[in-house]
Amino acid sequence: ALEDEWHPYFQHLEAGSSVEANELVQECHRFQLTHGSVKELCNLDDVPSLQQIEDMFRCTQGGKSTGLDPIASGLFHSFPAETARLFFELVFKIYLWQSEPITYKGGKMAVIPKRFGASQARHFRGIMLLPTVAKRIHALLRTSTVQLIERIKPPGQIGGFKHQQVGFASQALRTLCRVAYHHGF
Repeated sequence: ALEDEWHPYFQHLEAGSSVEANELVQECHRFQLTHGSVKELCNLDDVPSLQQIEDMFRCTQGGKSTGLDPIASGLFHSFPAETARLFFELVFKIYLWQSEPITYKGGKMAVIPKRFGASQARHFRGIMLLPTVAKRIHALLRTSTVQLIERIKPPGQIGGFKHQQVGFASQALRTLCRVAYHHGF
């Protein structure tokens, strides 16, 4: 009964909209024609090394859902050197072109209840089941991005960095507000 509510609910959460697959392909193609595909200047430091890809594949947890990817996630963990060599050229191309395959932009969404007896769309959360390689490439991008901004983050920044969970920041702020409220502030 909630299937009609899920789409608008998850679109609102992610600032997204419904797009037909062929429309998405056409828009991506149009964007590449307009902006070009290959970066004019690419530093080799910007491209992950074979060792970095291997390390990232080694971090893959076996038994995780892989969306529409036919390759079991445990294979990347068990054979990181071999899978890194197989996917290196694809990763290189993704970094050089600054575009990922369209199949890495989404996948199947698993809708999971947040509470017992969930009866409204807001009682659910969506987990996008991406292919394992897409997850690992996104992890590589996050790692390199965090390394760049970690040097310039404000001292009061809580959350978004290693050992700084966003939940901790939320709890700390709620506690501060509760104490301030009880003291009449």
